[in-house]
Amino acid sequence: MSTNYKKGMLKTTIIYFIGQMSTRFLSILLLPLYTNYISSEAYGYFDIVQTYLNVAVPFLFFEVWSAMLRFTLEQKESSDKVRVITNSTVICSIGLVLFCAVFWIAALFIEIDYAPYVFAYAVSWMLQLMAMAACRGLQDNISYALTGVIGVFVVTGLSLLGVFVFHWGIETLFIANIASFLIQALFVMFRVRFFRYIRPRLFDRGIFKQILKFCIPLSINTIFYWLLNSVNRIIIVEFLGYSANGVYSVANKLGNIITALVAIFMLSWQETVYKLDYQENNEIQLIYDNEFKNIKSLLAMGVLCLLPFTNVFFDLLIGADYAEAFGLIAPMYLMVFITSLNSFIDVVYSAVHDTRSLLYVKIIGGVVNVAVMLLLVKFIGLYASPIAIILAQIAALIANKFFLRRYVRITIGIRFILVFGLVFALSSFIYMTQGKWINGLWLVLCGVGCLFILRKTLLQVFILLKSRFKHAKDKEND
Repeated sequence: MSTNYKKGMLKTTIIYFIGQMSTRFLSILLLPLYTNYISSEAYGYFDIVQTYLNVAVPFLFFEVWSAMLRFTLEQKESSDKVRVITNSTVICSIGLVLFCAVFWIAALFIEIDYAPYVFAYAVSWMLQLMAMAACRGLQDNISYALTGVIGVFVVTGLSLLGVFVFHWGIETLFIANIASFLIQALFVMFRVRFFRYIRPRLFDRGIFKQILKFCIPLSINTIFYWLLNSVNRIIIVEFLGYSANGVYSVANKLGNIITALVAIFMLSWQETVYKLDYQENNEIQLIYDNEFKNIKSLLAMGVLCLLPFTNVFFDLLIGADYAEAFGLIAPMYLMVFITSLNSFIDVVYSAVHDTRSLLYVKIIGGVVNVAVMLLLVKFIGLYASPIAIILAQIAALIANKFFLRRYVRITIGIRFILVFGLVFALSSFIYMTQGKWINGLWLVLCGVGCLFILRKTLLQVFILLKSRFKHAKDKEND
């Protein structure tokens, strides 16, 4: 196993943490603003727009940014990176034409509220995804981190202006996000000089087909990933209305605290695995075992700490119109836990270029989710969604063990499951039945336990930061 991979992962994780933590937590910090000044019905509509775009944009644009990142990281020579980015941009341009045609044809037959905003949101999001993929593929992690800070200032500033100065409603959500996407994309494109990597004369039919072959299963997989994680919101709107979906969306946003931590770790995990040459040097199993153990511990402690934290600060974070979200929190956090485990595992499929097997896994999970959701929603309302997704993710985890057995062994561990299950049940009981003081005490105990379990990782981070600071100081003295 490479001796340098851990140090590299820690360094990139710290960089991403600095830049992306503020972005990831922004949705949490802005919840008091949105839940007190924007109705649950309006918030529910905005969330359902995002739900549709979460499948339409990756599918119609072939999720080419994932392929661009994967193939760019593989290339050693600058000229080869240019070829990848050029051909990826051609595929993206085809996707843009396809998306425009589908969107405006759909608009002729379906009334789309705020259609110009929806269209602008989709296109600006695509541009941001392409820019970010190029930034990471070219290994400019500092610029990638800076975009997170820029995004925070843009979204926060426009949200405050929209609510308190212009007295906008749902328009605030659209305008703030569209502006943030565009400014981040432009910043990255000029920072890495993206356009110098686009040379039409370097269009290569072979590379074009290779990228497209990698993309097509990913884009189809998007549909089933959507069925596994997002279609529930549409079912909620159909059976319970936009207001109920607004409540569900807010409960899900609180789970983003865990998702944020995992997403930051996943950025560096992706880069580490993508750089391995699986065919020549099978390091994946050794590195995977080590990091899967870390991510399990991180997720478990994150969920256990977040439950009492949410109880203590729920009234501060959430407006009265969304109070129903309180009871959804525990199952939502468990849902985020197992979903994040599968997301970590899914990276291996791209590393070994086996996106077809990933598609099969998502089909299995998507079918289970939709079936359970439709079966339960009439009887238990919003609670049907986290239960359906938990069962679907368990099915996906079992399928992952089968499809990935050629590349890595997936072992959760009976002891881990039992200990986590018991402590989570206790935490859920305290969350639902006890007051803020008891939950505050439980939060302190969980926090101390978290520091103890993660002590080795935290020590490694401290040593790395110390060495980087010393290196910078020595360089300054020279």
